[in-house]
Amino acid sequence: EEDSDRVLFNVAGGNAAVLIGKRGQTLEAIQSLVKKVVNKHNNNDKRIRVQVDIEGYLETRRVNLERLAARLAEKSKRIRKPISMGQMSAYDRRIIHLALKDDPDVRTKSSGEGYLRKLVIFPKKKYE
Repeated sequence: EEDSDRVLFNVAGGNAAVLIGKRGQTLEAIQSLVKKVVNKHNNNDKRIRVQVDIEGYLETRRVNLERLAARLAEKSKRIRKPISMGQMSAYDRRIIHLALKDDPDVRTKSSGEGYLRKLVIFPKKKYE
């Protein structure tokens, strides 16, 4: 599929779990390779955004991460302490940041260095 800002490759059939890999790492590697191939001979200054999805995995992952973010945000508010979500890819962290950006009682921050940084959910302090 092609829309105004990206090209989406939907892969179907076969053993999807092998192509997706643990926590989507193989899928991310496939996407990275496809992006490099597509943009290698691109004469335009503008890069083509590429997204590879296998059997609807990305949508399922997004929904699950949004649910997890909501649960952990509620827990952070209840115990009034920050909660770390462990190592996550940039794509997963972005989903969490967007899911919680409109919650006035928590804020999110990525921390650490390297490819798999952590995401922390902080309860906002209330001053009376």
